[in-house]
This record gives sequence, C-alpha cells and structure tokens, in this order.
Amino acid sequence: MRIFFLSLRDHLTAILARGLPSEIAEELATDALVRIVGATLMTAVFDESDTMERAIQAAIRVATTASR
Repeated sequence: MRIFFLSLRDHLTAILARGLPSEIAEELATDALVRIVGATLMTAVFDESDTMERAIQAAIRVATTASR
C-alpha cells in the first residue's frame, strides 16, 4: 500500500515539478493525493461523485495559483 501511494505522489510531483520548485511540487502533490483519496472514500461510502470533481478542481486551482 505504501509503495502504491508513494508512486502516485512521485508521479504527481514529477508533473508539478515541470513548473514549480521541487519542494513546492512535492507538497502540492501530497495535498492533491490526500484530496483525491478522501474523495474516493466519500464516493465509495456515500456515493457522492461530485466530491471527486471538487477535489480535482481544488487541486488544479492550488497548482495554478502556485505556478504564478
């Protein structure tokens, strides 16, 4: 399980590091992963699929703001 989440975080970090310093990219990747995992749980438990859309949009907003 740990390797799976580290892999996801590393992949997100690599994408974000194209336009951000590596420390910021890793922090934002971790935050995005937490949002997505939480949204996945809410979708599975409560069938709230709109939670995932909000999580993704929030992650995009934060990354866009950080890249300015």
